[in-house]
Amino acid sequence: MSLVTALLYASPAEAARLLFWRFEAAQNRLTFTTDQGVQPRAQLIANPTRLVIDLPGISLGRPSERQRIGGAVAEVRSGQFNATTARLVVELAPGYTYDPQGIQFRGMTSTQWSVQLPQPQRLGAASSTAGALPSLDLSENPSEGQSQTQAQTASPTPQDSDFQITRNGFFVRLGNNARGQVAVRRSRNGQQVQIDLNGIMLPDQLVDQGFEVNRYGVGQVQFSQIRPSPPLARITMDVSVDSPDWQASLARSGGLAIVPAEGAAVLEQDAPSSSTAQNILTTVQSVELGLGNQILIRGDRALRGTGQWDSRTGVYQVTIPNARLAPNFPNPQLSANSPVSQIRLRQQGDTVVVLIQPASGIQVGRLSQLNDRLLSLQLNQGPTSALPPALDRPINIPVPPPERIAPPT
Repeated sequence: MSLVTALLYASPAEAARLLFWRFEAAQNRLTFTTDQGVQPRAQLIANPTRLVIDLPGISLGRPSERQRIGGAVAEVRSGQFNATTARLVVELAPGYTYDPQGIQFRGMTSTQWSVQLPQPQRLGAASSTAGALPSLDLSENPSEGQSQTQAQTASPTPQDSDFQITRNGFFVRLGNNARGQVAVRRSRNGQQVQIDLNGIMLPDQLVDQGFEVNRYGVGQVQFSQIRPSPPLARITMDVSVDSPDWQASLARSGGLAIVPAEGAAVLEQDAPSSSTAQNILTTVQSVELGLGNQILIRGDRALRGTGQWDSRTGVYQVTIPNARLAPNFPNPQLSANSPVSQIRLRQQGDTVVVLIQPASGIQVGRLSQLNDRLLSLQLNQGPTSALPPALDRPINIPVPPPERIAPPT
C-alpha cells in the first residue's frame, strides 16, 4: 500500500512539464505550453537586459535549449532554475531594453500562455548621456583624483568576476566544494565547444550570463545551470573554426581551468608574458570610423580587447589591456550624420579604455578581431525611439491569472 501511495503522489510531479515553447521574432511574441496548469512569475533584469519567466511546479524534462534571434533580441533560452521551477529567458542585445509596461502576458488556459513583447528600445541613462561621458584623458599615469573618477565610471569586466581570462586560457571560480565530472565536446561544424559539469552548481552571478571574449579564437562564453538536482551546469563557448580544441579540469583551488588540448603553447602569440607586457605595451595608434559603419581600433603590434555595455552611463566600453595611447593621440573626427555621437578614450594604468556613444537608432554589434593589430566594432541601423532609463534593480512584471483553467488530462 505504501508503494502505491508513493507512486500516486509522484505521478503528478513527474507529469508537470514544459511541453513546448516558441519565439516568433516577426510578432515579438513568446508562446509556451505546459501539461499542467501554471501561474508564471516574471522579472525584467539588467546587465544584459533580459525577461526572466519562472514556471513554478514545472520541470523542463530535457536539456536546455537556445534559439539565437539576432538584432535587438540576442536569444531566447529555456532551462531548469531549480528542482521545481523551469525558466524561460528572453535576452536582448547589449544596449537595448524593454518598456516594462509594454510586456503583456495572456493565459488562454492555465496551460497555454503567450507573452506579447514591445519593440526593444535603445538603452540610455536616466539623464542625458552626452554629459555623462568622461572627458578625453591622454595621460599615461593619471593622478589620484583621476583614478577615483575612472573607478566610478568603469564597469566590471570579465577579469573582475568569477570568469577570468588568463595567459593560458580561462578560469572559472566554482567554490571550494566543487566536486564532479567534466565532459568536453565540440560541435560538428567546429564553431561551438560545450563543457558539461556534472554534480556542480554554478555561482549565482554566473547563471544565465554571457561574456564577450574575442581572444584565443573564442567569441563568447555562456553559462547556464541545466538542472539543480542532480546538479548539471554547462559552459558554451562560441569559437572560430581555427580555434584549438579545448580541455577542462577541476582545480584544487575550487575552480575550473579551461585550456587548449595541445597545451598553452598555442596561445603564446595571443598572450604575451608578464615581463613582455610590462616592458612593451601595444600603442593604440588610431580609433576611426571605417567603411560599412564600423569603428576600427588599430595598434602598432598585437592587441586584444573585450567589449561590454555600461548601462549606468549608456555607453559601450572597449577595454584593451597591455596598451597605451600614442603621443598626441588624434581626437576621433565625427560628422553631423555619424552613427556615433561621441568617442572618448582614457589611459587606466596599462589599459586603454574606449568609450563609445552610438547615435539614436544605432545598434552596437559584436567586437571582432580582424587581424592581430586591428579590432572592429560593427554598428547597425536599429529602431529609433526615446531613450528609456537604465534598470537599476529587477522589475516585477505582473502576470494576470489565466482566462480559464485547463481541464485535467
